[in-house]
Amino acid sequence: MEKEKLLDYMNIIFSNENNILSSFKNTWNFYKQDNVMKIKYDHSSTLVDIYSNIQSDTESIQTFLEAIEYQIRTVHDKFVTKEEPGSLGFYPSTRKIAHVTSSIPLCFYTLIQIGKKEMAFYLLEEKLNIENSLHLALFLVNSYKYDINFFNISEARKFIELFSNHLTNENGEEIELIKNLIALISEKAFLQITSEIKGVNIEINRDKESVKNFLVEFGFTDNYILLINEIDKYTLSNDKLLSSGMIGNLRSFMEGFIKDLSRKIASKCKEEIPINKELGEMGNIRKYLMIKLELTEKDNSFINKYIDILHAEGGHSFVSNSEYFRLSKNIGIEIVLLLLFKYKKLITD
Repeated sequence: MEKEKLLDYMNIIFSNENNILSSFKNTWNFYKQDNVMKIKYDHSSTLVDIYSNIQSDTESIQTFLEAIEYQIRTVHDKFVTKEEPGSLGFYPSTRKIAHVTSSIPLCFYTLIQIGKKEMAFYLLEEKLNIENSLHLALFLVNSYKYDINFFNISEARKFIELFSNHLTNENGEEIELIKNLIALISEKAFLQITSEIKGVNIEINRDKESVKNFLVEFGFTDNYILLINEIDKYTLSNDKLLSSGMIGNLRSFMEGFIKDLSRKIASKCKEEIPINKELGEMGNIRKYLMIKLELTEKDNSFINKYIDILHAEGGHSFVSNSEYFRLSKNIGIEIVLLLLFKYKKLITD
């Protein structure tokens, strides 16, 4: 898409956003689908569609993101007022702030929708102040009231600090709005913490610590413990979808551990791992472990299917969901613990 055309599209969207807000209407609303509250934000959806259509053009992507950044850096909230009749119905009336307008909520929500959450937080942290935070605060307050949460624990803490910096001893609708937002973010973050703490499986945690102790005892590299800790951070997060990098970490952990375990067994037994060219490297290693650790057919079949899921293309879609990823991680811990118990028995008998 030509740069001029792209900017025309985006500027019209931003202009229409502010025009609607200036007429005392919201540009977003909330609805329930499958018992889950969602946001309907037409201007943001259109921007997301535009972004989707320029994925093959890096220059257009840069132009798109720069236009979003420009809006956040330069546009301030505008206080829109309207006249109301006085107590006797005469004009001139008292004037009161009835609405604030800004394209910042549109930019913020759009960046989140296109996977640019870090950029959204970076720009807001740099730009946020009392002059341009009110409409974003209004958007977030409404989102929280409808149980829509954009922040994990650390992001919630950061936002509380950012908005707290704008509080003053003065009274007024603006200050009350920000106080209300801080209270809502704090409440949701607390509920998120209690949910995560309750969701910790004590037995799995014990087994995980046993795995760590065995890894140290048997001289495995510290990288495995670091990987376990990194994976744990993700499974305790509130993200519904996990990055391919974290899925890769789980895959690397299992594959590396199985290879290193087979090498330790071969070294202990002073032998080479038998090679069958038809099986491939991992196939030979799995067969070797089955024989040396005296795994049952059921144990071996289960382990093989688990590893195949981690490597298969369809398996990637399965473990990309945070709940399935947590389940996959827990199964992996139990498999590793089983193999380590078998290894201990082998080297102590």
